[in-house]
Amino acid sequence: MRNLHLALLLLTMLGCSTAAQAHARLDHASPAVGSTVAGSPAAVTLYFTERLEPRFSGGEVRGPGGARVDHGSSVSAT
Repeated sequence: MRNLHLALLLLTMLGCSTAAQAHARLDHASPAVGSTVAGSPAAVTLYFTERLEPRFSGGEVRGPGGARVDHGSSVSAT
């Protein structure tokens, strides 16, 4: 009887559990990820699945030769 209760408890716990997302993921970007643009865009905008922690987040924009072309500044929209 005790084994049956444990089995039912385990099945209930597994059935009620949900997946935890530990990290934000890139949802979409403008210009689009992997796209090629004719000229330098005024801004690169990244949209994530959840809010980022600025202390642990960062990014760089690099040109065709691999040199960094961003100005090192970012703005967080809420």
